[in-house]
Amino acid sequence: MCKIKLVFIIGIIIFFSSSINAGRLGRIKEDIERTRKLLEEEKRQHQKEKDQSLQAIKSMEERIKTLESNIDRLEKEIISLNREIVDTKKEIKFLMERRDKIKNYFSSLKGVLLENSLWLKKNIDSGIPFYKEERVQKLDDFNERLEEMEIMDSLQEIYYYFKSEIDLSYNSELYSEEIETEKGEIKKAKFVRIGKIILFYRTNDGEEYGRWLNGKWKKDLCSHCRKNIKKAIEILEGRRIPELLKFPVCLKDE
Repeated sequence: MCKIKLVFIIGIIIFFSSSINAGRLGRIKEDIERTRKLLEEEKRQHQKEKDQSLQAIKSMEERIKTLESNIDRLEKEIISLNREIVDTKKEIKFLMERRDKIKNYFSSLKGVLLENSLWLKKNIDSGIPFYKEERVQKLDDFNERLEEMEIMDSLQEIYYYFKSEIDLSYNSELYSEEIETEKGEIKKAKFVRIGKIILFYRTNDGEEYGRWLNGKWKKDLCSHCRKNIKKAIEILEGRRIPELLKFPVCLKDE
């Protein structure tokens, strides 16, 4: 009887154990299935991230290649620019040296211009008193402005003054001006200028004649000179047919 009870109890235990194991097994299978799905999802996500990473790496590699190519190009450009800089520095140095030479040349040239201007002024001072003050003043003004003037302007201006003096040397002129006579009277007179060598005058009343000689007026002229002065005035006024007139360098009374 006891054996029958024991078998019965064991059977009940086995039954309940089987029921319990079956339930646990089902849960385990569900956990395994859920875990499998999670693993597959994780695998897909990992693969997706891997693909994205590979794509990013590929893109990065292409970008690196582009940058390396740009770096090579920039390095070549830098080398080329460095060469240009060196060449430009050489050219600048050459131009600066040339500028200094030109500057020194212009400076020495202005010195030459000043010397010529002073020579011309001295020439005018020692010549006939034909608007002497105005001619000398122009040169004085030029000398004062010379240092600040552009070289071409100074060359043109000194050329103009020399040309003006040369023109005076090759032409004749009749003009009127007042002069102080030997008696101390101020009278109007007509002056005859022949080049820059001869300058005569005759007062409008015909009483006095004079010639500039050796830095002063010589007024005791010979009758021949007085006649030639009168003729020269009439020729320049258009009242007499032109003719060759002789004016001696040394004047002597007849």
